[in-house]
Amino acid sequence: MLDSAIYFRRAFMHLELSDSNYKSCPSNSEWEKMVRICNFLAPFYEITCAFSGTKYPTANLYFPCVSTAYATLKHEMSCGDEYIRRMTVGMLAKFEKYWSDFSVILAVAVILDPRYKFNFVELCYKRLYSGHYESEIVKVKDKLFTLYSSYSIIQDQPSTTNVSQSSQTSSSRQTPSSSQSTTIIKSQFLQV
Repeated sequence: MLDSAIYFRRAFMHLELSDSNYKSCPSNSEWEKMVRICNFLAPFYEITCAFSGTKYPTANLYFPCVSTAYATLKHEMSCGDEYIRRMTVGMLAKFEKYWSDFSVILAVAVILDPRYKFNFVELCYKRLYSGHYESEIVKVKDKLFTLYSSYSIIQDQPSTTNVSQSSQTSSSRQTPSSSQSTTIIKSQFLQV
């Protein structure tokens, strides 16, 4: 809506000059505030379109978008205008609540995506946590290694799903099916 109003800025100004009944035209300072607010909200609009525009959003799609939103909020808190900082305070408080819960999970999903890998997460964390990003990277590495070790332990263990088959032939052992293995990994990762 702001974008459309800014696009027709000259039309509103012309209407103010030509119609004496039109007295609600924003002043130049209000127009500038609208432009700044629109520029501030633009990344959030693009992120919303990216999430809702895909039929099958995957976890590796979320981290780049969400980290961009977090970086935008942090930037505006440090060097934005006062009226934008007031908007950002509430947004950042709600955002950090979810970011602290899910940033590591989203980072691991991006690391497992061949297009991004660990260097991308490290670059994002350097941008987000300028002074203390190493501790955040260590958290992600620890979770990733824990996930890998859990997965390797599950893959090394024999399956005990069918006791009658194991009693018939003790030499043949089965591994869990891929759907069972995936379910186990998901549940273990959420506990980690």
